Amino acid sequence: MSKVSSLFQTISHPSEISALIQFIFYKPKNILEIKSENKQKIRCYEFLDQTSRGPLEKDRQLLVEFDVVIDEFLSLRKEFRDIIADITNKMGNGMADYVKDGAHTNG
Repeated sequence: MSKVSSLFQTISHPSEISALIQFIFYKPKNILEIKSENKQKIRCYEFLDQTSRGPLEKDRQLLVEFDVVIDEFLSLRKEFRDIIADITNKMGNGMADYVKDGAHTNG
């Protein structure tokens, strides 16, 4: 995205300017560090870091080692698993709706 395009988007959404300023200048005081003896948990966070940042997502290794994520998910308390499963279900349905609706609006 060009600087002009970014500037136009910022001007066209004035209610988001304060959030943009906070995003640009906010420096977290404490960066989350996973201090765990659990190698599986550390690996799970490495996958999150690889796949959840920016447009150059690298998810191949996550797919190859997805059993690590499954095992970590299953190690969580049931109430946390239920929340994650509910959010995942809603996200999946939202993506399916987007694909279905996009097919109708784009031809």
